[in-house]
Amino acid sequence: MRESDTYRAILEERIEVGREQGIEVGREEGIVNGVLRSLLIIGRLRLGEPTPEVLRRLQAETDLERLEQWLRSVTEVESWTEHPGL
Repeated sequence: MRESDTYRAILEERIEVGREQGIEVGREEGIVNGVLRSLLIIGRLRLGEPTPEVLRRLQAETDLERLEQWLRSVTEVESWTEHPGL
């Protein structure tokens, strides 16, 4: 059966779907990492070094919308702990 054209076509299709899903996940992770990096750069310039606890929480966050919210608010707060959700 492994030598049949149908089997090969199904296998190739599954591999392609998996590859596409992997690429999408990689893109999303890249965007999240870019927003986090921007947040830390701007935040450190404006608020100083985050505490280890705040840094751990930021690095653990995978919700892009939440990171973007924190990035927008970094210019409006006076400390890392004033960020909603931190």
